[in-house]
Amino acid sequence: ELDGEDVTDLPLDTSKGDITGLRVVLTDRPAGVSGIVRDASGAVASEYLVVVFADDPVRWEHGVYSVFTAGPDQQGQFTLAGLRPGTYRAVALAGVDLADARNPELLERLRPLAEAFQLREGQTVALALTLRAVS
Repeated sequence: ELDGEDVTDLPLDTSKGDITGLRVVLTDRPAGVSGIVRDASGAVASEYLVVVFADDPVRWEHGVYSVFTAGPDQQGQFTLAGLRPGTYRAVALAGVDLADARNPELLERLRPLAEAFQLREGQTVALALTLRAVS
């Protein structure tokens, strides 16, 4: 935090000298998300990329801690751990390259398709997502 604002995903300008008022917050209770993805017929999907991203678009630009991706395990489930508390959106996609998943333009197009959810410290949210194709 810098002066009460979360700056984890934002660049800090150190060209003008030292930064004062910076507070580092650590936790041993990370949040996470897990779930399953089904296709349009209701069958468990076996090939997909889940994209979980911060609801606030400002965080996408520099957000190493605001856009997360996961694929299926052998049972078709996904798990993401180590997320910070906050409001996120999640969407399961077919035919999307991992490198494209962090593109702010793509994330903006995905916002209306993605399920919104809230994470609190130490909480793991379970989601049931429907596989979507990106055009």
